[in-house]
Amino acid sequence: MDHPTLPFSDAEAHEIRALYNFPFSLAPTDEILQYPVSVWKQGNYITACIRRGLREEARKAMQHSFPVPRPQDISHLPNELLFEIFEKLHPLDLYHLCQTSKDLRELLLNGEAFSHVWKAAYENYPSIPLCPQDVSLPKWTSLLFGPDTCDTCGAEHAMTDIAFRARFCDNCMDEYYFTRSDLKRVIQTGPNYYGAALSLTRSSTRSSGINYTKHESKRFLRSDVERICQKMQKRAASAESGVLAANIDSSREFSEFLTHKMHTRECNKWCRTQYTLCERMHEATTQALARRFASHKFAKSFDPQELLSPSVTTSLYELFLYSGVRKLRGPTFRSSLTSISKIFSEARVLRLESERTQREHARCKRIHDEFDGYMATMPARNWTYLPLCGRVFNHPIVQAFVFSETADPGPGKRSPTFGEVVCELKRFIVTCFEDHQKDLYAALKIFDSRELNPARYPATVDRVDLATTIFVCPVCQYKAERLGAGESVCIGRRELGLHANCWDPESLPSSYDGSWNVRLRVTPEGTRAANFVVGLLGLDGTTTTAEKLDEIDARFICNTCYLDDECGASGRDTLTWRDCISHQVKMADEDGHDEPSFILLPEEISSCVRFHEQPFPPPNSTIWSCMRCTDHLASRVTRQTVIAHFKQLHSPYAFYDPIEDVDYFYFPQSYEIPARQKVRLPFDTPHRCMRCPEHLNKRLWSWNAVHTHLKDKHGIRAPAESDWKNVQVGNEEDEEVPAPSETECYNSISKFHQMHTINCL
Repeated sequence: MDHPTLPFSDAEAHEIRALYNFPFSLAPTDEILQYPVSVWKQGNYITACIRRGLREEARKAMQHSFPVPRPQDISHLPNELLFEIFEKLHPLDLYHLCQTSKDLRELLLNGEAFSHVWKAAYENYPSIPLCPQDVSLPKWTSLLFGPDTCDTCGAEHAMTDIAFRARFCDNCMDEYYFTRSDLKRVIQTGPNYYGAALSLTRSSTRSSGINYTKHESKRFLRSDVERICQKMQKRAASAESGVLAANIDSSREFSEFLTHKMHTRECNKWCRTQYTLCERMHEATTQALARRFASHKFAKSFDPQELLSPSVTTSLYELFLYSGVRKLRGPTFRSSLTSISKIFSEARVLRLESERTQREHARCKRIHDEFDGYMATMPARNWTYLPLCGRVFNHPIVQAFVFSETADPGPGKRSPTFGEVVCELKRFIVTCFEDHQKDLYAALKIFDSRELNPARYPATVDRVDLATTIFVCPVCQYKAERLGAGESVCIGRRELGLHANCWDPESLPSSYDGSWNVRLRVTPEGTRAANFVVGLLGLDGTTTTAEKLDEIDARFICNTCYLDDECGASGRDTLTWRDCISHQVKMADEDGHDEPSFILLPEEISSCVRFHEQPFPPPNSTIWSCMRCTDHLASRVTRQTVIAHFKQLHSPYAFYDPIEDVDYFYFPQSYEIPARQKVRLPFDTPHRCMRCPEHLNKRLWSWNAVHTHLKDKHGIRAPAESDWKNVQVGNEEDEEVPAPSETECYNSISKFHQMHTINCL
């Protein structure tokens, strides 16, 4: 229990051990996995791993079983014969023989055994690290294969630290190990002594007392640091009198230090290899045990899917690994049955939740497929008026069907069937379409009630289709003003459909507070601009539809806007009739835009403008959809992709070319409506080259540029008036414009010479 109100809640384990003088460490844990120490790590696991390998080798070598001899059975043999026998043993066996009886211990620890038995045993097993010169062979064997008890406090789980030739538990490592910062703080004898001490002090990279994993930095033993400090102080005191002797002593110590460092590195590598081998062996055994658990009688009461799930196998593996279960019987296994039941209870909850999620996803997909199938039976132009899928799934009857087994329908109620959901879904879609149409005509009625002199429309005309009926989407207008994206003006049924779902909660901006109406409304500024444009074309505003003006495809310029000057090109942007209305709505609050003031460009200039315009809608944007199927409703594609899709699936014959607005159409979301790239028309009177062919005769030039073009392209140095033509902006007759003087040409050539084509202007 760990609570701030309890005594010693903030105390560390080594502090409590020092307070009560405990001779053992508290709650040994694996530093890497944060689990209690595994059973295979309890004791010298390297010794256990080697013993297991020796037993397997002996089992394979022995064809028949023999009685195991006792120590007293071989005590009468001569020493020479015993030494020949002992030389064939493993060093681990020699270590165990030393612990069997006093006679064998004395025999193996005398000088003759040192020179023959121990040395030969290590030579027969070269994989074991060689004994260093500063340690005897029996002592080295004890360090490698002795018990895992701390040399300082006697606690368990302390494997040998090869660098220091001793065993330390985690608590003693924290107490007796120094870091580099500690070493630098302790050694303050002179400015150059820190580097010397660092190069002469033994260091270890152990991260814990039981694991052979590397630490992030080197650590030093406190006794070594104290010894090196004393030595540095003595050398500092006798620096003047014994410099040569000190240097010779330092060279010898440095050589010994390098030898010790290389030997420690090789030994640590061998220890880490043995550690990894032990870990893999135990993991393989535990994993096989966890897989065999499915055939145990205790597991027959659980669901087969739970037994075979990876999460259960992993949990059982961890449980068996850290609780010491090696067989599916015995007291250790029986004590783990409660934990096993808990694992399966959690697995059952996860399985039921997964099945519920899969069932809900399958039902949602079934409803989505039905929704797409119903949309395929409707005209493609009406798809934009349909509600969003999120709004469909928020319908109460749809939610009741999807979550029928997870939500309580209440007493006396039953869950709806799929047929009932489909019928209600179709009614809901039709109702949404009708409600949107009612909103449009209600907005027209409100607009007419505010007009002083409302226009009279023929009874056979649907006002929504007229070019003079201009709606605006408040949501897209808000986004355009605050976020700088989106088109708010709606003209015709196609654009009205694109904004049919803007007021849906999923489409509203996050900053919407409900203080303004989100429904479509008729804009008076746009209506006045539309009537003005229709009047310029000489048409009747009460009967002219938006499709009719799209067929005319005329171009205009705003006579109110100030001249732009970008990249040295002065002029006005050319506008389509839809651009004129959007421009007037956006600029209604600006000076000079109280009333619309547009100029209709003659067809001669309009054809030039259309020649230089980029295709619209842009074919490379993902805003296109097939009209024969619903494959592109969820994600639009490019024009080329939808054409390839149509040819592959819907083409009536091999060489049929799909037609726009018949086989595929422009179908963006309201926030994906792209802006048309406008062409800049020069303010000065443009000129046209009469020498170019008809298909290239649509380029417009300044006076200087057309003369340069005639000189460079056609070789005419002194062009006549028949070689070029003035193109008048407006409906006036073309008037002869006198050629400028040489001074005017010189002053303007630097400004107009770089006006290449209308696409640059």
